[in-house]
Amino acid sequence: MRARVGPQSYMIWFFQGSFMVRFSCSGSFGFGSINLKSILMDSRRFTALGFSIFGLFAVRFFESDLFYDPLIDFFKGGYQSESLPKINELSWGFNLLGRYLLNAILSLIILNTIFQKKTIIQFSVILYGAIFLVFLPLLVVLIHYYVPGEYRGLFYVRRFLIHPVLLLLLIPSFYMLGPKKNI
Repeated sequence: MRARVGPQSYMIWFFQGSFMVRFSCSGSFGFGSINLKSILMDSRRFTALGFSIFGLFAVRFFESDLFYDPLIDFFKGGYQSESLPKINELSWGFNLLGRYLLNAILSLIILNTIFQKKTIIQFSVILYGAIFLVFLPLLVVLIHYYVPGEYRGLFYVRRFLIHPVLLLLLIPSFYMLGPKKNI
């Protein structure tokens, strides 16, 4: 006797498949046998993901203690009509580089734990490098030619460099490409 194929059987198949994907990223448990090695690997991935997210929050929380950035206080105050504060450009540049690298490394760890594809990480490293090489000179130009009241360009370019904005753009982008696309 042939198995009945209809809308109900496809729905059962869909929900079984989504259950297995949701509760087992590697597909090793759910309705199949339990594979302790994959559970251990999944726990390592989730631990790395948790520590990386915690690291991003820590960088943001301790930003004024860890990094020299006189623009933090400037943008918290009356920046719309004031001139820029004095900036030690060499110290500020190295601190900006350090913060960008720290955010980039934590973001790459997050991308690696989510997608686990070498090509995604390679593309992301190149993109992070290119963004830094384009936005840092742009930020320096915006600082040197700053006019009080014209703060938006400086504010957003700086924000893009010191916060993990690129990570928030890359996760949905890579997710939408899906596993079928060859990245």
